[in-house]
Amino acid sequence: MMGASDKGSAIEPRWEAAKRALLEDPLKNANECAYLVSHLSSLVDEIFTRTKQSPDDVDAANKASKSSDVELEDEKDARKRVVHIVHALQKYFERLQTEESLRSSESAASRKFHKWTKEQIKSYQSCLRRCCASRATPAGLRAETIFAVLDSIKLEAGKRFNAESLDFVLRLVCCGDQLSGLLLEILTEEYFVFADVAYYGLKSLARLSEDVKSGKAEIPENDQNARENAVCNAFDLLCALTKTVGGFLNGGEASEMPLAERPCLSRRVAEAEEAGVRGAGANAATPIFLQEKAMRGRFTQAWLSFLRLDCLPGNVLRKSLTMLPDRVIPLMTTPILLSDILTNAVGHKGLVGILALHGLFVLVVSHDLEYPNFYRQLYNMLTAGTLLTKYR
Repeated sequence: MMGASDKGSAIEPRWEAAKRALLEDPLKNANECAYLVSHLSSLVDEIFTRTKQSPDDVDAANKASKSSDVELEDEKDARKRVVHIVHALQKYFERLQTEESLRSSESAASRKFHKWTKEQIKSYQSCLRRCCASRATPAGLRAETIFAVLDSIKLEAGKRFNAESLDFVLRLVCCGDQLSGLLLEILTEEYFVFADVAYYGLKSLARLSEDVKSGKAEIPENDQNARENAVCNAFDLLCALTKTVGGFLNGGEASEMPLAERPCLSRRVAEAEEAGVRGAGANAATPIFLQEKAMRGRFTQAWLSFLRLDCLPGNVLRKSLTMLPDRVIPLMTTPILLSDILTNAVGHKGLVGILALHGLFVLVVSHDLEYPNFYRQLYNMLTAGTLLTKYR
């Protein structure tokens, strides 16, 4: 069969035939999965090559690859193939999980098939990561593959959440140039709504903040702009997660559903829910990301790690301090740990000092903080200019 049809030809391209066969009968045509994974990897390589070449080089490469299975009409065709193949493989892997004959069988053949499928999923995930991590990948395709990496978390059959994939995506969008307003909106509305994604997202951001502070993050060493952009991106993600966690713990606008009953992205929890082992009376089986104390602990650590950064841009610091009294402190396990951060911020004077002093006031009144210098600091800040500030 030909690798790709000429324009106007009725012959079905090999990759389309494989995709169709795979979805028609996932078990009988399982070998098509390996072909599509391999073809996907070849397409990604082809896109990288074409992006780096000049137009003349691309024309020459086209003529030289007429007999290749990765013969492409143009770059747009390659992107289209990648998207279609990614969607087909994701649908195939998810469908396998619902096959009762596979789930209930313990035969040697089934175990061998499960092992083979796991290897294909790993190869698929590796290809997705390679595609969205490369700057040679066009922006639209990078976004598609970023979401595909997150969707692949559903494919994990083990007993733990695939935090590595989530951490990979969050670091990629923080330390790169991918976090557009649309991408942030989709992450917030379609992924952060899952309790497990929110929990491990907070854990990832806390670790990222610590790595930025220690210089371990993948940011050019002397590139101050890249460092500042990474901090701003982390702040945007943390704000989005703060809104989501506030809904989890305070019964947000959309629902009064308890945290323990929130939907999860990971397959293991979804299966447990189907089996009826989640909810009240099954606390021993409740995953950590569905426990309120653990969620508050992760939330607390994420904010503390972020606020301890010594490179917070002025606008980010002001916005952070503005959020503390009403949106952050009520969700923390130990708000008193903010006292050192706020005490240092008071020394900045000006608007930052005023906002920090407000945070200290909340800790004094509601969390038994002893801060004998409060009124002296307050009187020192009471000037005509202070009374005219936006946040008075």
